Amino acid sequence: MISLERITKSYEKELYKDFSYTFPTEGIICLFAPSGYGKTTLFRLMLGLDKPETGRVIGMDKLRTSVVFQEDRLLPWLSGKENLLAVNQDETLCEELIEEFGLQEDILKYPDQMSGGIRRQVSILRALLYDGDVFFLDEPFQAIDIVKREEIISILKKRLRGKLTFFITHHLDEVYAFADCMLILQGTPLQVKQTIYREDFCSIECLYEKINRYSPYCDL
Repeated sequence: MISLERITKSYEKELYKDFSYTFPTEGIICLFAPSGYGKTTLFRLMLGLDKPETGRVIGMDKLRTSVVFQEDRLLPWLSGKENLLAVNQDETLCEELIEEFGLQEDILKYPDQMSGGIRRQVSILRALLYDGDVFFLDEPFQAIDIVKREEIISILKKRLRGKLTFFITHHLDEVYAFADCMLILQGTPLQVKQTIYREDFCSIECLYEKINRYSPYCDL
């Protein structure tokens, strides 16, 4: 079980103060807050890429983590497929995922030859191949068209079943299609204002009303 215990963190402003939360052991959890309010910072704290001023992250130290950062972070001197095999040399699984994503041609290109959407998909594939205990997806579907995004969400929901996945997005349709629950973060410093579970999503319109009620300044 992963928990945050009295985390305090500031940059230009105080983002978190005595922030505590215990997460479920599985499911897709969306972190939702206004732009620039510290969602990615929370990811970095949990991943150990940044340190809190006070408090601690519990339960992450022995877990393998698969991460899709906001930046694609593909190795530019390797082709897409070579980037995948660098994290998992199981060629059969690699080919299976490439075919599932429909990237048989693009995967042979180098990152600077790919569109932003293709690079994003390769980053998602790489995270799946690494097969962490916990997944961190920071704006994973940016630059991917709507039709392809729906296909990828369907694949991810199947592939991530039984795992714990943290997910950041600014698109409500992605929350509705992908998340099992959503944490609405609000305030200065941020606190969990409300937790909304999938059974209470109802519809996109209903979800919009709930978000607007608890976090009216979010970008939707």
